[in-house]
Amino acid sequence: MHDLSRYKPLFRGDDSIVASASGIFSSEHSARWWFRHHRDEAVAAGVLILVNGRWLADPDCLAWFIAEAGRRDAEAFVARQAAV
Repeated sequence: MHDLSRYKPLFRGDDSIVASASGIFSSEHSARWWFRHHRDEAVAAGVLILVNGRWLADPDCLAWFIAEAGRRDAEAFVARQAAV
């Protein structure tokens, strides 16, 4: 079972991942853009959970997932460029 104390709000508030010193996102706007594009994948991977209508994430798992999603996005971009 996950340690829920590790989870932090993704958006809004002084304890959110956006506001934290981890610097994963530079703004709430950039966090929301990423969330719109990767939410379903992140939920399936167990990185994001919804508790009482609030999206929470484990900062360490989220950082890993963002890097992994970025790697996949970069590989897809390179493949599309090579096909042109």
